[in-house]
Amino acid sequence: MRPKTPFFANLLPLQVQPRLRPPVLALPTSLPPEDEENVNEIMRKRGMVVKFVREQVSQTDLSRLLPGQCLNDQIINFYGALLLARSEAEVSARR
Repeated sequence: MRPKTPFFANLLPLQVQPRLRPPVLALPTSLPPEDEENVNEIMRKRGMVVKFVREQVSQTDLSRLLPGQCLNDQIINFYGALLLARSEAEVSARR
């Protein structure tokens, strides 16, 4: 018995399906030791840890990044300011 001759209707799902559901990559379970030490050093600071443009983040805000914690407005606003600055820098670099 001969195998079925491939034709477009049979091949299309084989091409489309991998693009619809890309493989899910596993998230890392821990940081490299050097990065872990940087995080520990930053978490030991007290008061205002960093200021960027008009946004500032304190040690209390950073503790919201630990597992099981909810983010607060300061963290989200700070991250938004970082994204905006990076986007503006890319736009100005293209000109």
